Amino acid sequence: MAEAIWEQMRPTGRLLGNLYIHGESGIHPVPAHWHPELEVNCYLSTPVELVLKGESFSLPAGAVALVPGGEVHSLTPHKTDAPEGISVFFTPALLRQNDAGFDRTGFLRGPVENPALAGAMAALLAQWRAAAGDPLGHLLLNARFCELLHCLLRDCRTADAPPGEGSVRQWERCRQALDFLAGHFREPVSLEGTAAALGLSATHLSRLFRRCLGTGFKAHLQSLRLDWALGQLDGWEGGLLDLALAAGFADYRAFCAAFRRRFGVTPLQYQKGRQMGEEPFSRAPWIGWERGGGTTTGPGDR
Repeated sequence: MAEAIWEQMRPTGRLLGNLYIHGESGIHPVPAHWHPELEVNCYLSTPVELVLKGESFSLPAGAVALVPGGEVHSLTPHKTDAPEGISVFFTPALLRQNDAGFDRTGFLRGPVENPALAGAMAALLAQWRAAAGDPLGHLLLNARFCELLHCLLRDCRTADAPPGEGSVRQWERCRQALDFLAGHFREPVSLEGTAAALGLSATHLSRLFRRCLGTGFKAHLQSLRLDWALGQLDGWEGGLLDLALAAGFADYRAFCAAFRRRFGVTPLQYQKGRQMGEEPFSRAPWIGWERGGGTTTGPGDR
């Protein structure tokens, strides 16, 4: 089954939503991932294949697609030349704050034919370009965010309710576990110790990871350690054994095997390739794995 990555959004600062502009580096395939935010996509320069919870949608260039929070999805463009597009993310907290019925209804999913929605996305992209260099540009961007949000809440709701209260509690517990591991993954943490720190049983925490993330505790912990080690490799001045231990691995052999399974090369091969100016493997450029600062990722068995 395909790998599914849990994506934690970075803080939006002064903006009402997260904004990603597909542009300078090209539109690359976006691997299977999920996040609790509502996502709105519009790829202007290329058709794209959207896979949403196993269902495939072929989107023509310029089509707008919605991805409700919590749904595993991937995006594969047909071409990467002359890329242009925009992705917007709104948090459940913001949606709930602006719509009293948020917890009783859901959102449309997949392609949405709505001229007002497409126009709001185009206006947001144009405003982003116009705001370059303007220290107060965020105010005009937020006006466009509000326009888009108004359209989503007015035209794109369904009678289907989002996850019930029990599911909400599960997501919150899962987020607490992820936050704990993000701060302690380089330490000798265990499933039992993490569960005890959160006031849960080890069995419950294990099931929670499978249910909410589609992965196991050990797989997620290993992914955190690999992401951190990868971020250190370019400037690491010590030995690779020291790096392995610093990342939380028991020894270099375990680190090397896990690194090769994940990235297709050994840590030493990666270092040598980088020293020669090569990119030993391709990295997804926009999922935004911040190696540190609390942002976490993990493979999922979906």
